[in-house]
Amino acid sequence: PTGEDPIISIYSLENDTHEILLKVSNRFNIHLSQYAHKINFIHVKGREYLTPKPKLTMLCHIFLPMIYCLQCLWKHQPDVFYDTT
Repeated sequence: PTGEDPIISIYSLENDTHEILLKVSNRFNIHLSQYAHKINFIHVKGREYLTPKPKLTMLCHIFLPMIYCLQCLWKHQPDVFYDTT
């Protein structure tokens, strides 16, 4: 990649890049604000896939995150994929 291309893409439910980087800094003590220009945040709708469901709980916990993951992969195909859920 050239100096202008992002080096990492992150799928996110949130829209606010600054808020995401602040959460990372507070939670993990990793300060990424200086690299913000190299990070590409890809907003993916689908929070309803990740919230608990009252019926068919086990099936929902298995299949709905997989649907969300596939939605992310269709939106942007990475060279390397890490699932941190």
